[in-house]
Amino acid sequence: MGVDTIRDPCKDKGFTKHEINFYQGITRTLSIAYHYVQTQRSILQVLETAFIWIHKRSTTIESLTLYFVDSIGPKDFILQKKMTADNIKGDIEVHSPPITLHRKNNPFREYLFKCAEVSETIITVVKEDMLIIVPIRTLKGKAFAIIVINLGSHREMTDLEYRNMLKMLEILQAATMEILKELVDPKATVLVLEAEQKHKPNRIRILFERCMLQDLRESIQQLDPQLLEKFKNYARPPPANQKIITAILLLIEPKWKVKFSWEKCKAKMGSGFIEKIIKFDPTASDVSIDHFVVGEQIQNVSYLDAWKEGSVVAHYLYNWISVCLSLMEKKLKLRDWYKPPSVCQLPPIKGGHY
Repeated sequence: MGVDTIRDPCKDKGFTKHEINFYQGITRTLSIAYHYVQTQRSILQVLETAFIWIHKRSTTIESLTLYFVDSIGPKDFILQKKMTADNIKGDIEVHSPPITLHRKNNPFREYLFKCAEVSETIITVVKEDMLIIVPIRTLKGKAFAIIVINLGSHREMTDLEYRNMLKMLEILQAATMEILKELVDPKATVLVLEAEQKHKPNRIRILFERCMLQDLRESIQQLDPQLLEKFKNYARPPPANQKIITAILLLIEPKWKVKFSWEKCKAKMGSGFIEKIIKFDPTASDVSIDHFVVGEQIQNVSYLDAWKEGSVVAHYLYNWISVCLSLMEKKLKLRDWYKPPSVCQLPPIKGGHY
């Protein structure tokens, strides 16, 4: 913030010590408030993407609710209900202004405040609904937000859905950690994809999926070679497997054709196949294939189809292609999402004051 005395009608246009201290205090407070708002906004964007993926991969969950933890004193805090995802209706609502919960006024929601207080996951039943309350932690391990996962009348999730939920929450925590580290040290910014480097103002919108992609790269790289051989050596592969491989080859092999046989697919799954997957950047400018063409190959394949075959390879590859397609789609929108700061006009001076 710059302050000058050009329009000051007084003859003495210098700053006194108390004026300097005042402006320094204003800028310090403004800086704290700005970073607080920006951090919440960034985390909210990441959480919205995370909620969408949790809905896709854990359909037993009926709703997800986000609360921010706001301190109102040395030992007291409130919860701000900021976002709700209704998986039954299929919509996400951002509450503006947020709904405020005070501990003393919500004795029947003590489980929410307890989760925020101890920064540990809590499982409870409220009015026959199974709830899982999960903290999102700061760099020091303290909860700055909590997510309420409502399973409704379902008392348990399938093994696959539970694993998917845990993985999404793990990636969500990793993504929020990146945001918090950047706040402390801007040099800690991690730029992995080309789109992040070209569109820094909007990179938060793809941060969660970039973290997903990194996690999948590591998982695919660590796959047992024997499992890959078994996957490749099907004489007649399950339809889902061939569609997944065809979609992948369309991305990493520019001259690949949709109608190639399984035998030709197998030939491309030899040496260098995994390395190409790991190095592939779906947001790179040299990726020329239309993501709709790739998406058509797996539009009738669900994550359950990949898992039903009992193949860990199919499971990871399906998730990889799904994340790549989402990133390719979002890359096209990154430039449109950016809005430069607006300029406001200060009111004219009256009597020497604004």
